Amino acid sequence: MSGTSAPRPYRRLSQQEFLKRVEESGTTCRPLDEYTRMYDKIRWQCNDYADHIWYAVPANILKPKNATGCPYCAGQKV
Repeated sequence: MSGTSAPRPYRRLSQQEFLKRVEESGTTCRPLDEYTRMYDKIRWQCNDYADHIWYAVPANILKPKNATGCPYCAGQKV
């Protein structure tokens, strides 16, 4: 099959690497639970409102298009 490349092997981030990515992403939230994998839900807390806590997969929080991070502040949760 010409024109296709082999899939890249997935490398799991360490807790330190994950926290660095969160900081560099510019999101307005922080993880409350320890990171396990990009698609395992963990609890997050809004940096502006301590009572804004929700579950999300890290991959969704770290997406570049995710401007606020907090679904409460974005008007997506009540």
